Amino acid sequence: MGALLVYCLRHAESTANANHSLPDDNNAPPVLTEKGIMQAIEIARILSKLRIQAIYASPMLRTRQTAEYISKEIGIDYQVDARLKELELGSLAGKDYLLLNRDDPSWYDELFSGSSKYGLEKFPTVKARVISLVNEAYKKGLSTVLLVSHMEPIRAIVAEAMNDDGRFVRKIRLDNASLSILAYDGRSYSVKCINWIPLTNYRE
Repeated sequence: MGALLVYCLRHAESTANANHSLPDDNNAPPVLTEKGIMQAIEIARILSKLRIQAIYASPMLRTRQTAEYISKEIGIDYQVDARLKELELGSLAGKDYLLLNRDDPSWYDELFSGSSKYGLEKFPTVKARVISLVNEAYKKGLSTVLLVSHMEPIRAIVAEAMNDDGRFVRKIRLDNASLSILAYDGRSYSVKCINWIPLTNYRE
């Protein structure tokens, strides 16, 4: 069995991104902005040139909207998979992350410790669920898949490839509608690129 090529796409720009807020998916799910829609349309055209066999998307609205444009352009249905959802944000959902970084710059440490100040999902848990999905796709014999997800799940699979606990990869920037590409041979991952932005417009 050959290696599985995994295209990890961060969703296009959402209202939460534009407002500098952490998403509150339970009470006010972010949707794609006008710019985000244009990003989704353009990245869909680019992805249509690749031989993608399956599309998996997070259940969050902004990822499903992004996946819908891609699905229509490529001509295959996307599958919603909860293993690709953004990490649980606890009491931080809906908060302005610029203010959060100012007031508590070490808030992110909770992802890697036993602290439960905010009720954040732990990074190893995020990593385990994403890896589970990739393993499943590999066992199906697929050769190329697209995962439409969020910053932390994508960072998690990159962390697995780099043998990192997540503290290093959290420093890696992942833009909206960017691609991070990995290969998985059933035993280990290799990173092909991180935060590739193939769009000709709508980068900023």
